Amino acid sequence: MSAFNVLCVRILTFPMPTIAALNGHAFAGGAMLALCHDYRVMRTGRGWICLNEIDLKMRFTRFMLNLIQSKVKSSIVETDMLVMGKRFAADDALTAGLVTLITGPDQLIEKSAGLAELVIGANGYDRGAMKDMKRDVYARVVALEQMLRGKDAAAKLDLSDLISKL
Repeated sequence: MSAFNVLCVRILTFPMPTIAALNGHAFAGGAMLALCHDYRVMRTGRGWICLNEIDLKMRFTRFMLNLIQSKVKSSIVETDMLVMGKRFAADDALTAGLVTLITGPDQLIEKSAGLAELVIGANGYDRGAMKDMKRDVYARVVALEQMLRGKDAAAKLDLSDLISKL
């Protein structure tokens, strides 16, 4: 889990705009990875984006909840997605604000690249400024991951101390 959290924060705070091209199902961890991106493009006709932990009888970690809630802005969508485990097809995901753009399967990569060009623009962004901005916007998620990583390191240290005393 610790490595997954680190990956999520890395994508969330990547120093340039990121776009996830969803060409099929994005369930559970895949949906979380998609949500970490700045923009999501989803193909029509096949696939859902879904946090199905309720179906798996699993609970979200505190880190997961903070991450999801930083990206999902509607309480209705939050209830449908988190509590009910609703599967969002492309049209529903667009309406709910979970994806930025939907397209047919043959144009997924082309439309995703076009969105990247549009977002970045002719002048691009300063990578340092972009990283700082994202770290500020997602400060709670970043701080929680760092705290959890510190606890993991402390737990490993405690275990190594225990082993050395054997």
